Amino acid sequence: MYVGVDYYPEQWEPGMLDEDLDRMVELGCNVIRIGEFAWHLMEPQEGKFDFPFFDRVIAAAGKRGLSVIFGTPTASPPAWLAHAHPDILSQSETGVPRAYGGRHVACYSSEPYLERCRAIVTALAEHYRGAAKGAEQFCYGLLDPDNVPRRRFFEAQSFFSEVKQFEAALSAPMRAEAAILYDYDSLASFRIQRQSLLLEPEREMKRLHGILHRSGVGVDVIPASRDFSGYKLVIVPNMAVTDQDFTARLKAYVASGGVALVTFRTAVKDRDNNLVFGKSLPVDLTDMLGLCVVETESLQEPDAVPLASESGRGTAGVFRDMVVPQGAHVLWRYDDEFYRQYAAVTRCDYGLGAAYYLGTVPDAAVLDALFGELMSRAVLERLELPEGVECAVRGEGERRVRILMNHNARPVTALGRELGPFGVEVIPI
Repeated sequence: MYVGVDYYPEQWEPGMLDEDLDRMVELGCNVIRIGEFAWHLMEPQEGKFDFPFFDRVIAAAGKRGLSVIFGTPTASPPAWLAHAHPDILSQSETGVPRAYGGRHVACYSSEPYLERCRAIVTALAEHYRGAAKGAEQFCYGLLDPDNVPRRRFFEAQSFFSEVKQFEAALSAPMRAEAAILYDYDSLASFRIQRQSLLLEPEREMKRLHGILHRSGVGVDVIPASRDFSGYKLVIVPNMAVTDQDFTARLKAYVASGGVALVTFRTAVKDRDNNLVFGKSLPVDLTDMLGLCVVETESLQEPDAVPLASESGRGTAGVFRDMVVPQGAHVLWRYDDEFYRQYAAVTRCDYGLGAAYYLGTVPDAAVLDALFGELMSRAVLERLELPEGVECAVRGEGERRVRILMNHNARPVTALGRELGPFGVEVIPI
C-alpha cells in the first residue's frame, strides 16, 4: 500500500532536497508525487525540454526507497505559452478572460493549449520511459516555511503508521452499486437560462446523493457519456440536454432490469441547447417513463405546493412539471386547486426494470420515502447510520468488508458497534 505526500521541490531552495526527502522517510512515506505544477521548468521555451532537475529528484528519492508518481504538468501552463497565445485562457460566461497565474486557467478547447499539452506529455513520457506561485503560499503543507515539524506533521506520521493495519481492506476493490449522471452541457444550459431563482442543479444533485450516502449505498458520480449498464440504480438529475444516443442507452438499461430515477427538466433540449420540435417532453423518454409533461411552473418557495399520496401528505417547491400519466403509476400528485389531475412522482415498469420520475423538489420526508422504494426495487441494502458516520464496502465475494468511519468529534453507536471520536472499524461481511 502506498502512503505519501505531494512534493514541489521546484518551489524551494535546491539545497533542501535531501533534508526534505529524509523528513518524508521519517514521516513514514513510501511514495511522493511531483511535477504537476512545473511545466515552466520542463519546457522553459517552446519546444526546448529540460528534465535534469527532476532527474536529480527522482534519483535522490530512489536512494531512500521512495517511489515516484510523476504528474503531468498541464494544470499550470507556462507564462510564455499564455503570452504567445492569450486565447488559451478560459473565459467566464460573460466573456471575461481569467487572469494568468493560478491553476486550471486554460481553456480545454484551445488548440494551442492542447497542442502544447500533447508535446510536453509526450516528451515527459519519452524521457522517463525505460518558483512558489503566489496563489499557493498560504496553502498549508505538513511543514511550515521554517521547516519545523509540528502538529500536522506528527498527525500525518501517526496516520501513516496506523493505516497499515487496514492495508488488506483498503487494497480491495471498491465498486459502487448506484450512479448519478453528471452532464456539463446541462449545467451550462441552466446557467445560461435560469429556470427558477431557487433551482441549483448541483445542489439538487447533492441532495439526492446525500440520501444514498447516509444509507450506506456507494455512489459513483460519472459523466452521462460513460457506460452505466452495470449499476443497480441510476439517477438522472435535471439533465436538460440529451440526445438519442443517451436516451437509447437509458432505455436499454431499464429494459434489461435496471432501476432509473429521472428528475424534472430532463430531456428538454438537444445537444445544441435548442428546444426539440414535434416531440413531447421528456424527449424520447415518454414511452419508458409512461408519461408526458404538458406544463411547467417555476416556484419561488421550497414548500409552495401540497402533495398527496395514498400513504400521506407532503409539500414541494422550487419547480414543478405537470405530469400526465400514460401508463405510469402515480406515487404522489399535486394537491392544490386546479392541479390535482397532475402527477408529481411516478413509477413505470419498463421491460425487466422500472423508471421513476420526480417532477418537483419534494420535502425531505417524501424524498426519503421515494428512495426507500427505489432502493428496495434495486435490491440495495439500506443502513440506518447516525449523522456523521460513513460506510464503505470493499472487496468481492466472501472477502467483502464494511468500513465504518465516524466523522464526529464524539463517540457514536453505528450498526451495533461503538466508534470513538473519528474512529474507524473494519467489519467482515
